[in-house]
Amino acid sequence: YPVVYLVNYEDRKADPPTVGEVAHLREEAKAMGLCVTESKPYYALNYSNGDPVNFVAMRFERGNCAD
Repeated sequence: YPVVYLVNYEDRKADPPTVGEVAHLREEAKAMGLCVTESKPYYALNYSNGDPVNFVAMRFERGNCAD
């Protein structure tokens, strides 16, 4: 079954930082022979406090990669 992560690129409190963690996920997927597909960014306001969010869905699965 595929695995899907919802990544918020606006999360300034993330540890490790989001960009670095996403790069690590891509490297791990490549090493495991997984295909990675990503959605277009979805911009919104956080419903709880009005902070901006920038979500991207990342899907990891085995199979024939389009690339």
